[in-house]
Amino acid sequence: MQMNNNMQMKNYWEHLFPIFILLTFFISGCADPTFIGGDVLEDDRIDVGYTDTISIRSRTIRGDSVLTYSSRPVWLNAHLFGDFKDPVLGSTYTEIYGRPTLEVNSVSYFSPDFEGAQLDSIILVLPYSSRGFYGNTEEEFTIEVYETVDTLSRDSSFYSNKSLDLGSFIGNKSFIPRLDSITFIDYRNTTPDTVSLAQLRVPLTGEFGNRLINADTNSYTSNRAFQQFLKGLAIRPATTTNGMISFDLVPSNGNYDAGIYVYFRRDTVPTQYRFPLSFGSAIASYMENDYAGSVAEPFIDSDMFSDSIGFVQGTEGLLLELEFPNLEGLKDVIVNKAELVVPVVNYAGDDRSIYFPAEQLFAYFYNTETNSFSPLDDVLLPAPSVLNAVFGGVLETGSNGDPDVYRMNISVYFQEMLKDDRETDVKDVIYLTVAPRSERVSRSILYGGSHPQHPIKLNLSYTTQ
Repeated sequence: MQMNNNMQMKNYWEHLFPIFILLTFFISGCADPTFIGGDVLEDDRIDVGYTDTISIRSRTIRGDSVLTYSSRPVWLNAHLFGDFKDPVLGSTYTEIYGRPTLEVNSVSYFSPDFEGAQLDSIILVLPYSSRGFYGNTEEEFTIEVYETVDTLSRDSSFYSNKSLDLGSFIGNKSFIPRLDSITFIDYRNTTPDTVSLAQLRVPLTGEFGNRLINADTNSYTSNRAFQQFLKGLAIRPATTTNGMISFDLVPSNGNYDAGIYVYFRRDTVPTQYRFPLSFGSAIASYMENDYAGSVAEPFIDSDMFSDSIGFVQGTEGLLLELEFPNLEGLKDVIVNKAELVVPVVNYAGDDRSIYFPAEQLFAYFYNTETNSFSPLDDVLLPAPSVLNAVFGGVLETGSNGDPDVYRMNISVYFQEMLKDDRETDVKDVIYLTVAPRSERVSRSILYGGSHPQHPIKLNLSYTTQ
């Protein structure tokens, strides 16, 4: 029995011996960055390093205009609407322009038959999008609708700093936004259908409705002719609120829900015709930010990179500029990972249950070819399905009393900044802000690079040779 025990112990140690040898190599490897052949490859020794003490300077700057429509095409998933008063960042005003078309199916446009029609009502239908809702959206909003004098061209690009001249007033409504579906009757088919949609229904004037019904038939011979007759709509906020809402005006799955619905009768039979916002439409937004008298104003466009806090905001709002002033000692390193860690300020007096930090931040560089802010390759290279895992930028809840943070993997761009052959006039600078800027007014208050307790940090792991 004793002999069997000794044989079992012998076999046990024989099995463990190879593992012990591997562990010995591994432990010695941790102490020496050259695991094997250090005596032979001494001149080619590879060192793995880590630092989180790279200097970062920060300041808040104003953003530029954003593209809200392009014939490429560029379609927004959420069109912001409101005259929003932020308790920290001042005012943001947005209005929407759209150019309705003739009714359209999967093949072509078709003209209305208004002969003998008697107007019942005319409604502008605006489906909601929850994507752009921010702040207190349970207040009463007022919307006004105008015709535009200017033509919103389908073949042009439209940026957020361009406004259109207004023509006749054609409707308004005061409302409290509701994302619950509203049921209405669709009379286009022989048998009326019941349709449910989260939407705002704005009554337009009878005068405008009768003008559409009584228009010369030449105005409906083609979509081009109709769009000369009705150049476009302007959808404007008429009240200042503590929140911003948004509409989904882009057609999806062949459904053209947004647009002008004309309800009329012919021989007492109810019917309708719809002038939709379709793929033949141009839909764009105008935006204006005003920081006068706001908490953020003294921090904006400072000449010094010395701020301990900073601000980012969607629309044409604010970006946080980060400068890396002392990278000379890292010019020859290979970046394994560069992770930017940006803590969030729990600002006194700011109600984070209403004005919560943005869900995600992106990193940009200033593109001198397009004179605009462009996302880093670290943002563009990952597939959308893995962007959050690869790049990050998603708000993370702090633990043990630490601030919430955004973590961003900027390894690709940081390696570019360290290249010796880059042009000398390229600054070691990146920009952070809310994304997508054209669809969000949400914001974050961030600790800056010079904050004594919670500065922005770059966690850099690298290899030198």
